Amino acid sequence: MARISWTGWRRLMGETAALSLAWAWAGHAQAQAASQPSSPAPQPTAAQPATDELTAYRQRIEAAEKALADQARQLAEQRARLDAQNQEIQALKSSIDSTLDSIRAAGRPAGVGAIATINAGDVGGSAPPVVSASPTNGPVGEAPPPQPTSLALPQGINVLTQPGHLRLEVGADYQNSSSDRLVFEGVQIAGAVLIGVIQANQTANNSFIEWNNLYFGVTPRFEIDASIPYVDRTNRVTTVENAQTQLTRTFRLNGSGLGDVQVTGRYQITAGRPGEPILIGNLTVKSNTGRGPYSVPFDAAGAALALPVGSGFWAIEPSLSWIYPSDPVVLFGSLGYQHSFGYNLNKTIGGATVQSVRPGDAISAAIGFSFALNQRFSYSLGFKNDFFFPTKTQISGFKATSASLEAGSLLVGGSYNLTKHLALNLNFEFGVTPDAPNTTILFRLPYTF
Repeated sequence: MARISWTGWRRLMGETAALSLAWAWAGHAQAQAASQPSSPAPQPTAAQPATDELTAYRQRIEAAEKALADQARQLAEQRARLDAQNQEIQALKSSIDSTLDSIRAAGRPAGVGAIATINAGDVGGSAPPVVSASPTNGPVGEAPPPQPTSLALPQGINVLTQPGHLRLEVGADYQNSSSDRLVFEGVQIAGAVLIGVIQANQTANNSFIEWNNLYFGVTPRFEIDASIPYVDRTNRVTTVENAQTQLTRTFRLNGSGLGDVQVTGRYQITAGRPGEPILIGNLTVKSNTGRGPYSVPFDAAGAALALPVGSGFWAIEPSLSWIYPSDPVVLFGSLGYQHSFGYNLNKTIGGATVQSVRPGDAISAAIGFSFALNQRFSYSLGFKNDFFFPTKTQISGFKATSASLEAGSLLVGGSYNLTKHLALNLNFEFGVTPDAPNTTILFRLPYTF
């Protein structure tokens, strides 16, 4: 677009004023000549210079008027372009506001200056999801950068699937645990004299679970999911007995098959507005489809010949999880209570009759944070603890009560978004209490349709 500097503008205005004065003077001279008596026509030699100068001034005025018209046209075109850009900016702002409203309505956290989206599973389950937050600030008129699809979170701490959408999650868990136990059967004669049998047991347990989880968003605040596990377990027990001679025996037990299928319903309690946490209420119902500890075969002495792949009891677990985005960190936590339903068994095992079993309930809690490094990768750190109450068993008229258990684990996880629909989640749990598994590796591939 042509532009006129301030000096050029002053010059043009001065020439225009001079031309206007010359034009007025010429008109005044012609009026005076008309009022004089008729006289011979003036010689062209005297009037010709003034006429030429007047023509030149007129041409300059016409050129200046044409330039001003061109500038006015160009200013009008620029104003039209600015109006069109302003309309595009308003449309983009409305689109961003609509996107934020839909995300909040769907239960996804949106913090100040950041958008966070999350995928996850269930507390105490197998695979962690992933969370990520990314800034949305940028130059006006530019499209915002693509947002991440998931953040690394422990299993069970997640926002909901959008209504009408389906998410399929396949994965696997590997768990390793071991225990050493020393048992003395006999009498103590003196402080350092033992008469009897000293028995040392060493147990190594390995389990591999294949998971198939299906999530479906029913409404913006409600989703359901079903989890179908396939379990493969191996247990190696080494026993060393010291009496008159040392006797070492090693037993290997295996178990594989369908595990306990469970169904979970989740409801988002809060709207997830900026500055407030997202609260999710969960209710999980666990079946007894997996072969339980009293359904495996036993020998005449009452020793199990195979390993169970399920708990053998129906259970229900209400829980509450929360997520608080604080860009670029997402804080999370959960609290749950699981109640298992006992039943009357009335089964003879090794000469004893197991009349009834009342499994102990459990309290679970978790806390931690997830941090997004970029649009694709995020990691999480946390701690979870499960407390199991004693199990009460009625055996041949006697009541037996087991010891309570406490399993605490450190959580370390990461997530990488392969595409906008597919993510890779890998988490680790390291036991820090005697009853917790030594190491648990959780692998997930969630795909959103």
